[in-house]
Amino acid sequence: MNVKTTVILFALLVIVGGYLFITRDKDDGSPKRPEEHKLVDASSSDATKLVITPSDGKPIILEKSGKDWRLTQPVNAPADPTEVSGLIDSLTSLKSTNQVDASTTPRTGLDKPQFTVELTAANKTTKVTFGDKLAVGNGVYTKVDNKPDIEVVPADVLDKLDRPASALRQLKLVETPSNDIKQVTITRKDGKLALIKIDNDWQVTEPAKMPADPAAMTDLLGAITNLRAASFVDDPAENSDAMARSEAPV
Repeated sequence: MNVKTTVILFALLVIVGGYLFITRDKDDGSPKRPEEHKLVDASSSDATKLVITPSDGKPIILEKSGKDWRLTQPVNAPADPTEVSGLIDSLTSLKSTNQVDASTTPRTGLDKPQFTVELTAANKTTKVTFGDKLAVGNGVYTKVDNKPDIEVVPADVLDKLDRPASALRQLKLVETPSNDIKQVTITRKDGKLALIKIDNDWQVTEPAKMPADPAAMTDLLGAITNLRAASFVDDPAENSDAMARSEAPV
């Protein structure tokens, strides 16, 4: 091989190498998987309201007052802070694992979503709709506000949303500490028992005035303040007849 041929081959090698170096990071036309990103731009610590509306249209509404959460629909009752915190954390930490083109995915279920969630945090409300599950894999189609993108998130979130309001209620029935209770009235079939706290001592005022036994009062107040519900009825109207029968005199 003479010198001229060697120079030509070396020049071709440099050209080809330069071309490959320049074009190595260019798009080859094939679709690329989007990077994971947070679905909701909000912090759980800033959340003040959560509305979950299932497909039947009966919303569950939770609102924060001070440090405490309350259910305001379908009932007005204290909410369990652990349950609410876990639910909100699952929403604010939710990550999109993929995006799909609506034109090539005719059925997403977002026109009639399984759940519509409205989360208010830092005075901003974000609306997220959850459609159908993917035919393959553990994903569900979602959409944030009016953005055109259809996101795919892990379908595990549906299990957290598909719970009755009763599962979010505080099980403890009496929120007042026993030391703050000043008066107790118990109505029984055989009459009424009324007690009142004067300074640090309890007195019976009905059916007759007399000092109350301190140990008995400690037990009574402990029983009252430690009352916990075993379960709740989602629609009290459905059980009104049963309540009436249980309260009827024997």
